Amino acid sequence: MLIDRPLGGPSKTIAEREQLMAEEIWQSELPLQVRFDEVGDSVEGWLLDKGHGPGPGDQLRGQYTIKAEDGLKIIFGRTKIDQGMMNISPGSYVRITYQGEEATTRGNTIKLFDVETKKGASMNVETGEVITA
Repeated sequence: MLIDRPLGGPSKTIAEREQLMAEEIWQSELPLQVRFDEVGDSVEGWLLDKGHGPGPGDQLRGQYTIKAEDGLKIIFGRTKIDQGMMNISPGSYVRITYQGEEATTRGNTIKLFDVETKKGASMNVETGEVITA
């Protein structure tokens, strides 16, 4: 049986079409949640979106979507991540690195993060065009 006959080109058999489809590379467009478990764990990429969602209790927490080299990532804010992301705009190239834990004066433990931006690099989040200064 023949299928998929492009204009002016040869027809492909089902087996040939299945072989082509098997060689295609597919990437999920659903973001994967990033967990920071070990000191030094990090994620970097283009910040596509900043928002807020439900957090522990009735508090809102930051939600950040990053386009990393290996796909879309979603990072849920923590105190230090939210503080670091406060002045960073979508379209910036960012890196978030887990630095460890620290006890607060009230005896709680918080996770510490370093939030960095790559200076001179930005992206139009609507078109995906990278702009370098």
